[in-house]
Amino acid sequence: MKPDKNIFSTVSGQLIGNEDTATLLYNQLTQPVLFNKTFNEAAGLADMWIEAGAGSTLTNMVRSFSNANVASIDVSGKTVTGPARITGALFV
Repeated sequence: MKPDKNIFSTVSGQLIGNEDTATLLYNQLTQPVLFNKTFNEAAGLADMWIEAGAGSTLTNMVRSFSNANVASIDVSGKTVTGPARITGALFV
């Protein structure tokens, strides 16, 4: 199923097409990422950047050189702040 919005995979560095999104998200958490390649590919097309994983290292890195809308899921966090922030941003 193709997403309604443009979603880039930092595992492949490419725009997601008809790939299985659940598998891509799993790979996002378990494989090395191509962050710089993906950011450069998507910079003009992205409305929001979502860091899927533990912590907010990439979120902070993007904030250091871009005004892009960016948030971290932070799956290792002790609160639901990350998922709640992303859910809210996606539906605004």
